Amino acid sequence: MTITVDSSRLSLVREESTYLALRTSQGGRTVYTLRIPLADLSVVLTIPDPAKPDPDNRKVDINHAKGFGQYLADNPGWVAPALLVRDTGGCRFEPISEDGSVGYLTVPWSIGGIGRLITIDGQHRILGVHLEKKRITEEVSRIDRELHRANEAKKAKLEQDREALLGRMQRLKDEFVGIDIYVEPDGVQGQQMFVDVADNAKGISGAVRARFDTSRIANRTLSDIVTHPLFLGPTSSGTG
Repeated sequence: MTITVDSSRLSLVREESTYLALRTSQGGRTVYTLRIPLADLSVVLTIPDPAKPDPDNRKVDINHAKGFGQYLADNPGWVAPALLVRDTGGCRFEPISEDGSVGYLTVPWSIGGIGRLITIDGQHRILGVHLEKKRITEEVSRIDRELHRANEAKKAKLEQDREALLGRMQRLKDEFVGIDIYVEPDGVQGQQMFVDVADNAKGISGAVRARFDTSRIANRTLSDIVTHPLFLGPTSSGTG
């Protein structure tokens, strides 16, 4: 008997992923800019543990992380800035453009890979996406168990809910987020980078949030009020 094996169908042991990246420089460091699927975040980046803060970062707030996961689930038009990450020496770049700025970047996985990436900014987004993936997986498993003992009427509703959950999981695979990877093997300099980012970040004030956050009806009304001619400055009579 002859058996033909298609080696392309076999999944070999992997501890790294490769993405298309742009290589630039900032502050004397090499920076790789890339975009990866949301679902890949927990593969290449360490999942923050609220009970065990990363020595190179602050303690993560699980409620804040859950909030980001819920934001993703509820908002098809979501937006988020790029994550900032530090490469300690585990990434490999293979240029493919003539000037060497574009190429393939191979990054180690957070578990099993050598020279893992360290998050500078974006812990809550990483944990939030992970928790959302976990929630969807658990909900699908629960529905699969219930389907076996549900009546026909309930089965229809369960199957509808299951399809909706699978759609949300597919979004996490189809939609991407930016990552800027800074090459910095020095741990002390890496901690300074975290401090610099935190010091230069400016939070959004309540007044600015009220003007620009259109997710709330009251804020949309306020925007109309503050742009009304009566509030734009002195009147034509000069009485203010």
